[in-house]
Amino acid sequence: MASLSIVIPAQDQIASLETTLASALAHAPAGSEVVVVLTTAYDDPYHLDGEISFVRLEPGASRVECLNAGIAASHGEVIHLLAVGATVDDGWTGAAVGQFRDGSIALVAPSINATCVASPLEGAQLRFDVAENRKNPYALADAVSLDALFVRRAALPQAAEPLCADLGDRLAGVDLARWLQNVGHRLVSEPRTAIQAPVEHQHDDDSAFAAGRQLERLFWRNLPQTGALAALAAHARTVLTECVASLRRPRIIARFLGRVAGLCEYPSYLRHWHERSRDGRRSITLDDKIAQSASGSAARPIHAANDLRSVA
Repeated sequence: MASLSIVIPAQDQIASLETTLASALAHAPAGSEVVVVLTTAYDDPYHLDGEISFVRLEPGASRVECLNAGIAASHGEVIHLLAVGATVDDGWTGAAVGQFRDGSIALVAPSINATCVASPLEGAQLRFDVAENRKNPYALADAVSLDALFVRRAALPQAAEPLCADLGDRLAGVDLARWLQNVGHRLVSEPRTAIQAPVEHQHDDDSAFAAGRQLERLFWRNLPQTGALAALAAHARTVLTECVASLRRPRIIARFLGRVAGLCEYPSYLRHWHERSRDGRRSITLDDKIAQSASGSAARPIHAANDLRSVA
């Protein structure tokens, strides 16, 4: 079984942190590592320092920044992102971590609050269309929520932080999932891994301008290498629809202007595409090495993956 690091972005939510720690430490598999990221002072009344690792950031650091810091401080082959305030049951990581015996799998999305958004099937493959859903641009965020993801460390981006803070807490998970998919890895759902997490569906910023900018960044960062023209055409229709709607709804004007601001960051997307291309070449070698390692062990086979498309 791959080694596991559990990363909890506590920020300044001390009461919720202690709820999660009580649950996670009681049920965590032997040998797993727990990393807690804080943005406030913590007295550690239960003397956990040594049993878990504390990372401290400046007050005001976002959840994505806390997750990046926790990932950097961890050491496990598989990284489990766990929301502060979440609770778990005995053996909750087993099925999800077991999926990583398949070297092509880089991300596993568990069931959160008894709902497996991506698919109710064990090992069902997730695929994301690059054009966001026009009715609900944040729909994909529920399928790959940062509240409870499992990710293979070796598959994470090498030239940048794993999660893009410029996309906000909700879209950063979608961006990571699309990155992994675009460089050739597989993403699967795992409903047997169940987690109870706080229900928080608020956007990071109520600003329509910020939302538009984040959506534009998400699109351009993940423009596919094949089918780019079709993706651009679909995206143009989305933006044109917003432009027309802005004539009647002032809030849409701000979102449209945010998209324009995001488009002006085009040079940064060129660098991102170059990094993605390089990681794509690396992922082929990585999968081969993992497959060779797995073939030499007596690992239990995972459930067959169903090629189920989940398209926004």
